[in-house]
Amino acid sequence: MGTPDSLKREVGGGTVTLTLEDAEKRDPALQALAPLDGAARLDPRSAGAILVLHVPDARTAVGGLVPRLDRAGITVEAVDQARASLADVFLHYTGEKPHVEARMEGATSAMFAAAHGRARRP
Repeated sequence: MGTPDSLKREVGGGTVTLTLEDAEKRDPALQALAPLDGAARLDPRSAGAILVLHVPDARTAVGGLVPRLDRAGITVEAVDQARASLADVFLHYTGEKPHVEARMEGATSAMFAAAHGRARRP
């Protein structure tokens, strides 16, 4: 394994989320972005007017994506960019999103109990 930053770089630079003004323009938008040849990969979970793209560098990708859509006559209503997170790293290696288990009042984890010399409470 590596440091958190090295794992994030290994997974990819981050994501750019584009919200189109018109969800009907989704297919033309995907066609306009298709020539990027792997520089941007569409997240299959994005739908409707929202396009989530995995890119090598979220900061620099925006400058190429929005003008490309503008030239195709597609209006972008909002743009959000984010660096890869540790949740992205987890998803990349496991294929599952991390989840937080519901807290149970008075419960002790087996690991905590063993580390502190106590028996686990049900």
